[in-house]
Amino acid sequence: MEILMDNNETSKYYDEVLDISSNYNKIIKNPRKKFSGSRRYALTLTGIALVFLAIFSLLTFTQKSSIYFYVMVFFAVTFALGVIYYIMILNSISKLKNRDISKKLILENDHIEFIVGDDEYRLEKSDIQYVLINRYSISFIPKTKTNMFFADIKYKSQILENFNEKSLIVDNSDLY
Repeated sequence: MEILMDNNETSKYYDEVLDISSNYNKIIKNPRKKFSGSRRYALTLTGIALVFLAIFSLLTFTQKSSIYFYVMVFFAVTFALGVIYYIMILNSISKLKNRDISKKLILENDHIEFIVGDDEYRLEKSDIQYVLINRYSISFIPKTKTNMFFADIKYKSQILENFNEKSLIVDNSDLY
């Protein structure tokens, strides 16, 4: 079964895919996980750094202690790195979203192939640990850290109809 994929994925799809791909070890331990996206994670960390920066800035100027100053500098650097991290995530999402490349997902009895442009990736069904159904994406998670395959949630019915190993499917869509 071949599924020709269009290039109309949303930014939220790519945000979720980046979050899933960066949390492989957590997924293997617990596939029932809600993914809120890399952007939200970066904003949360940056917000926490900003709060501590404000607290230690206030303490530095009211207590006149050098230790508070050094902690304030640490959180200023942490805040700046958080902003850079957020911008890098936005840049990655933009690059992924603006690629105009053909994509095809092939579901066979014994393997799955993902063809992106001229590149072919193959994953034996025996090597699949989970097939995660999330809010915006369907993820094929391998048993070892190799290539993960992702499809937009709009292909859910086609994938479920043609994927025979139902025991591998973890439906997280009820978590959202």
